[in-house]
Amino acid sequence: MDQIHMNYEQSDKLHIRDLLIQTTIGTHAREREKKRDVILNLTLYTETAEAMKEDDIELAVDYEILCNKLISYVQNSSFALIETLAEAISDLLLSTRGILACKVVLDKFDALDSCKSVAVEIFRESSS
Repeated sequence: MDQIHMNYEQSDKLHIRDLLIQTTIGTHAREREKKRDVILNLTLYTETAEAMKEDDIELAVDYEILCNKLISYVQNSSFALIETLAEAISDLLLSTRGILACKVVLDKFDALDSCKSVAVEIFRESSS
C-alpha cells in the first residue's frame, strides 16, 4: 500500500477540508434515531497544469459542484459502517473527471462517550 501512496506523492493535490454533513450512520438503533454529524477531509490527486495554464474551470476539478454532490449523496445515504460510507464516497470521487486517486478521511462524532470522534482513512485510485 505504501508504494501506491509514493506514486502520488509528487502529484498535484486538491484538498477539501472539514466538510460537515449530517447523515444516518451507525450499527446501533440509538445511533440511527437521528442524523449525526460526519466530517470529510479529502485529498484529490489530479493534474492541474492545463487548467492553471488556461485559467479555465472546465479543465479543472470543480470543487463547488463536487462538494454539492457529496453533500447531497451523504445526507441522503444510510450506512451501518463508516468504512462503507468512505468507500462509497471514494467511488463518487473517482467517477469525477480529472481525479486520478483520492484519500478519504471520515470522522463520525459521538460514536463513543470517551472520545470526540472515530475516523476511518482510505486511499483509492482510479482503475482507468
